[in-house]
Amino acid sequence: MALFDLPPTVAVKLTGEESEVKRELPTCKPRATTWPSRHDVYASIRADWTTRPMTQDNLPTRTLAMAAIRAAEAQGGGGMVLKRGDPGSGVIMIKVMDRAGQSVVYSQTRDPNGQPVWFRPTGPDPVPETEADERLARERKFDPDIWIIEIQNDALSHPLDPEML
Repeated sequence: MALFDLPPTVAVKLTGEESEVKRELPTCKPRATTWPSRHDVYASIRADWTTRPMTQDNLPTRTLAMAAIRAAEAQGGGGMVLKRGDPGSGVIMIKVMDRAGQSVVYSQTRDPNGQPVWFRPTGPDPVPETEADERLARERKFDPDIWIIEIQNDALSHPLDPEML
């Protein structure tokens, strides 16, 4: 009598001149737990989105950059992206310039409580456009994920009117 190794669903047993084939059907065992439906998963994601407030802290950088350009256009100016950084997380620097050649650079930072705020790395007074460009070139060398946005605005104000440091 010889028993050959076959898949677990089929076992063959040979005895002398006759052979006997025994087939076993696999048994299906019900799962102890069931997977949640996609509707349940989407509902839990939506519930998380509605309970979490949308603040500047959890906005993707790309969204904040595009909002700054749209706000500048709504205020009668114009804007464009000079350098794209990481779309999810990256520092945004905004160069606001007027027609007279003066510029102000705004940059993101965090206050002592960890909240996002903006400050002027070139100082409180407007600077010539070449000095602002030099500052942005230094930052570009230091941080490859930086977003640099240029905005035309005669008032030299930040387009989003955020909290300043």
